[in-house]
Amino acid sequence: MFKRFEKTKVLVIDEVSMLHADTFDMVDAVCREIKGNQMPFGGIQVVLVGDFFQLPPINRVSEDEMQLGFVKKQNFAYESEVWDKLKLIVCYISKQYRDWE
Repeated sequence: MFKRFEKTKVLVIDEVSMLHADTFDMVDAVCREIKGNQMPFGGIQVVLVGDFFQLPPINRVSEDEMQLGFVKKQNFAYESEVWDKLKLIVCYISKQYRDWE
């Protein structure tokens, strides 16, 4: 599996709006470690797909656990440490291409 990952050039993350900042940072850390490259995501081109106005990150942590300080609040991927290090190019899709017929 590592050999396949070492050859990986593009990583596509769909529904990125549902991904927590901590998880996004963990994926970055794993990519950097496996690739042996300290660039964001180990130098892999990252394609992020999602609508931040549609679905927030899934939260499996109770409000009580957050208030007691057991875990920090789970934030959107764009609040991760790596987000600002990525040189993102934003593309908006203005035409629907689904064929419902």
